[in-house]
Amino acid sequence: ALPILAQRILMAHRSPHTPVAVVRSAYRPGESLQTTTLENLLTLPIDMMTVVLIGNQSTHLAGPWMITPRGYLDTDNTNRAGKPTFPHPTMGKAPEG
Repeated sequence: ALPILAQRILMAHRSPHTPVAVVRSAYRPGESLQTTTLENLLTLPIDMMTVVLIGNQSTHLAGPWMITPRGYLDTDNTNRAGKPTFPHPTMGKAPEG
């Protein structure tokens, strides 16, 4: 009953198509990882050995990966304060263009 209640609460605030990752027995024998959507979450087994990761409005699936962009770059490679983000000492030279 608790997973049903949790899904209802989440569905009140997120799209039914929000990506979700379900990890069972993380770092243990028999570890499994499955991705689904919030609306299909209850089709997977969830128990005490399960971690459920809920994406946000920017999260998307890319193969087996659930990716959520960090969001601190604007399209002109500046941060929210308008300061250039390139070059950065750990990233090498700025992109062309």
